[in-house]
Amino acid sequence: MYTRLKNEGGFTLIEHIIGLLVLSVVVFCLPSLLQLAGYSDPGEPFDAQPFLNHVTKEAKEAELITWKDDALLIYKDGSAVSYEWRPQKRIQRFRDGKGVVIMAEAVERFGCEKAGYGLSCSITFENGKTTTRSFWTAKDVAFNFHKK
Repeated sequence: MYTRLKNEGGFTLIEHIIGLLVLSVVVFCLPSLLQLAGYSDPGEPFDAQPFLNHVTKEAKEAELITWKDDALLIYKDGSAVSYEWRPQKRIQRFRDGKGVVIMAEAVERFGCEKAGYGLSCSITFENGKTTTRSFWTAKDVAFNFHKK
């Protein structure tokens, strides 16, 4: 005959599910808790390459590019696109003065100067890393090449 034991010593399915639920919550919250406690490595605050590639593409298609009052201005198809360095340590993109898009954060300094027939721009981040890139319009390149 079958006799039922009073102390089976195992876990029920419900107890396993509750244990997995608690473990899942801890695993999902752990990165945030470590960041709040200051144990996480902030790493690179921003990768400048996608931003610079975007500006390069817009500049090549432009009619004119200039630097004025902490802003890189790109004139194209009757409108102006500006990349402006703000005191909040970010670079914002505007089209005809409207539509704020944050393009870079943790920017300590952003500046451009005339270089050849284009502009040479440099971005310095809060971590001290500096990236420099030159921009020019295809029109300026063709004009100066034909002029030689």
